[in-house]
Amino acid sequence: TQFNALLDRLADAYRQLESFNADVAHELNTPLSTLISSTEVVLRKPRTVEEMREVLESNLEDLRRIAAMVGDMLFLSRADRGAGTREAKVFSLAAVAADVVEFYEAVALEADLTVEVRGDAQLQFDAPLMRRALSNLLSNAIKFSNENSEVLVKMEEQGDTVVVSVKDSGCGIDEEGQQKLLHTDTHFSTFGTNNEEGSGLGLLLCQDFAVKSGGKLWFTSKKGEGSTFYFSIPLKK
Repeated sequence: TQFNALLDRLADAYRQLESFNADVAHELNTPLSTLISSTEVVLRKPRTVEEMREVLESNLEDLRRIAAMVGDMLFLSRADRGAGTREAKVFSLAAVAADVVEFYEAVALEADLTVEVRGDAQLQFDAPLMRRALSNLLSNAIKFSNENSEVLVKMEEQGDTVVVSVKDSGCGIDEEGQQKLLHTDTHFSTFGTNNEEGSGLGLLLCQDFAVKSGGKLWFTSKKGEGSTFYFSIPLKK
């Protein structure tokens, strides 16, 4: 029985790896195809400096997207090999969240959204990874929110943990989508974050950060009413 259970876990892991590889290949293929086609077009005949500059600026956006994707993959690879978080120091959670919100301020304004940060906690955490986790959740919330609405980033102490949540007021995720979002009851897939603007690795990174910090990642969602993603970390002052 134990041996069969082990084989089942290995089979599940293999299927997840195949799915993950397919998702990443799809996401890399889109910007690479764009880079190749735009470069081929611009080389077909002489171009002005302004035209060349416009193409290079467009290509730079795709290159940055690929670089971010590769960075996410390297991070997950190190995590799979057992690498933990870096040395944690005491920070203000609200201050870190405010930095992330400021980074996305222009994007939020363009989408006609307001982003509010509520609550705070002084605790130990890996600040760069915290910023990365919040950035991924906030980026998704902005993408899927309705115009003229609010994204709420909230931090709340609950016993010996701090719960961080990012709530959007978008279209929400139906029941079928919620099931696809999870590989199992506790493992997130890349479904729901795969779109023209994202690599689909954000939730995996958030989950890894939460687990490595001693917490977990979860979500609630209702079709037509938006989604809220949460992660918890132990309160170690």
